[in-house]
Amino acid sequence: MNYYLMTHNHPPLIVYDEDKRMYHEYLQKYDETEELNPLYEFLKYETEKTWERALSLANLVKQQRKGLSDLL
Repeated sequence: MNYYLMTHNHPPLIVYDEDKRMYHEYLQKYDETEELNPLYEFLKYETEKTWERALSLANLVKQQRKGLSDLL
């Protein structure tokens, strides 16, 4: 999935360990009913979660950087 996303200029997404059971359930549901909307909503949720965590981490790293004035 991430290969497809990245080759089509989309960022990858992470299905977190705590959400893998839900992911498998939505895949199974799609396989049984061919109803795509629940899987779509789940992947949208995981994408938002991925970006929230990435931005949070980026802000933390940015706050930890020291400027030149901090070194003097």
